[in-house]
Amino acid sequence: MTLSDLSVRRPIFAAVAAIILVVVGLAAFATLSVRELPSVDPAQVSVSTTYLGASAEVVEERITQVIERQVAGIQGIDRVNSVSRDGRSQINISFLPNRDLELAANDVRDAVSRVIRALPLGVDPPVVNKANADAVPIMIVNLTSKTMNRLELTDYANRYLVERLSTIPGVSQVGLGGGQSYAMRLWLDPDAMAARGITVEDVSTALNAQNVELPAGSLESTAKDYTVRVARQYARPEDFRQLPIVTPTATTGAGALTSTSGAGGTTVGTTGGARAGSGYITRLGDIARIEEGPDERRRLFRGRGVDMIGFQIIRQSDANDLDIAKQTTKAINDINKTLPKGTQMFVSVDFSVFTKEAIKEVWWTMGISLALVAAVNMIFLGSWRSAIIPTIVAPICIVATFIVLAALGFSINLLTLLALVLAIGLVVDDAIVVVENIHRHIDEGMKPYAAAVK
Repeated sequence: MTLSDLSVRRPIFAAVAAIILVVVGLAAFATLSVRELPSVDPAQVSVSTTYLGASAEVVEERITQVIERQVAGIQGIDRVNSVSRDGRSQINISFLPNRDLELAANDVRDAVSRVIRALPLGVDPPVVNKANADAVPIMIVNLTSKTMNRLELTDYANRYLVERLSTIPGVSQVGLGGGQSYAMRLWLDPDAMAARGITVEDVSTALNAQNVELPAGSLESTAKDYTVRVARQYARPEDFRQLPIVTPTATTGAGALTSTSGAGGTTVGTTGGARAGSGYITRLGDIARIEEGPDERRRLFRGRGVDMIGFQIIRQSDANDLDIAKQTTKAINDINKTLPKGTQMFVSVDFSVFTKEAIKEVWWTMGISLALVAAVNMIFLGSWRSAIIPTIVAPICIVATFIVLAALGFSINLLTLLALVLAIGLVVDDAIVVVENIHRHIDEGMKPYAAAVK
C-alpha cells in the first residue's frame, strides 16, 4: 500500500499527519536564522603585513613579492592577488573549491613563517586570516557629541558603550572605528640630539628597556601570600622627562669601546658613534618636548559636518539579522537616555532593511502565486472543492520544508525562499494533474472514492 492509497483510505490519518507537519514546520521556522544570503565562506586566505614609513614600491619589492614567491607552491591555489600601498601589503590567495580551507590556511601560515627572516627589520609580523562570510557588519552605529572632543568621545565609547552593545543577543563583536586614543607624544630636538651624539634608535632602545611592567613572582609566608610585580615607572609627562637615555657608565649605539696603551698613557674612545664614560646623564627631557595628547591621526571619520565614532555590529553565524537590528535599535534608544548632554547615538547604516524588504517581497510573491493557482483552478476545473485542494497542499508542503531546512542547518535567505517559490510550481503542477485525473474518472461515472484510489 502506497502513501497515497493510505491517505485516501484513512483520511483522518492524512489530516492528522498534515496538521503535525504544519505544527512541527512552524516550530522549525521559528528556530531558523534570517539573513540576506547563505553563510558560505569563500575559499580564500589573506596575508596582511604592515611596514610603517615604507613607500608602496618598497613594500611591493621587499614584502609582497617575497611572500608571493614563498606561497606560490602551495597545493590547490587558484589565483593570487596582491595590493601594495604605503606602509601595508595585502595578499589574497584564492583556492580551488575542493580544497579544505582550514588545511589551506595552515599551509599558508607555515609558508609565511619560513619567510619572516627575509623581511626587512621593523616589519610587523604578517597576519594570516581566513575569509569569513560573517565578518561583514550588518549595522553601523555612529556616536557624536557637541561637548566632547574625539579623544573624550573615544574613551567614553570604550568604557561604557562597546561592552553594552556586545551584550545584545546575536552580536559576536563590536568594532570601534574613527576613534583616537590618548598617547604620550615625544617631539625630538634634532639639534640637542646631535650635540650629544644621540640617535633616534638610542631613544627607542631606552624606552623599550625601561618603560616596562613585568611580573616578579610571589612571596609566601605562614600567614599571607604576596604577588610581586615590577611597576611601570613612567606614566606622566614629568616621569618621561626624567627617563635616562645616556648614563655615565653606559655604552650605547652601534659602536664599541677601544683603548690604546702607549708611552704617553692610555687613550679611551669609541667608534661608530658610541659614547662611554661621558660623566653626565642625558635624560629624555633634555632632547625632547613631551606632552600627553592624541595619537597620530591617519584617518578621518566624519558625517553631517562633524567628527564621529563608528560602531560596527558583527553578527554571530547562527543569529537572526532582523532580531539583531531590532534589539540594537532598542538598545540605542535606551543608551541615548543615559548619554551626557549634547551626545547622541544613531544608526547610520542598517543592511537588515534590505534583507527585510527583500524577504517580504518574496513572501508577497509566494502569496500571489497561491492566489493565482486557486483562481486558475477554479476557472478551469469549475469546482471550488477541486480548486481548493492544490491551494491547501502547496502551503502545507512549504511549511513542512522548514523541518528539513532546520535539520540541515540552513537559514531563511533569498536563495532558500526563491527555491520555495520555484517549488510551489512543482507541487501545484502535481496536485493539478492528480485532481484533474480524479475529476475525469468521476465524469466517466466512477464514484469519488474509487476515482481517488485509481
